[in-house]
Amino acid sequence: MIITNKTNLEKITKAVSEATKEILICSAWIRSETLAKIFTAEVKNKIKSGQITLKRILRIGAPADIEITDSGVLNFMNDLGANAELKYHKKLHAKMFIFDDK
Repeated sequence: MIITNKTNLEKITKAVSEATKEILICSAWIRSETLAKIFTAEVKNKIKSGQITLKRILRIGAPADIEITDSGVLNFMNDLGANAELKYHKKLHAKMFIFDDK
């Protein structure tokens, strides 16, 4: 599925809610308020309980990256526990979302 900035939030939210095994998010920048919109309490509980795993890659290579991807993202991931994995890359410039091999 190819999406644009105008249509992405609705489609990503739907795909997150329909995930049954794994959610992979590779995006240089994403704000905590966006994560709060796309991850319902039900999905967060599935991650916390281990029904779904979440893997997230973000960019942290310059101070501006931390300003754009706010510290709430780190708190969001930490609150989900051991089934939410966060990695970073210093020069990442990509956006990819994978849900259960889709």
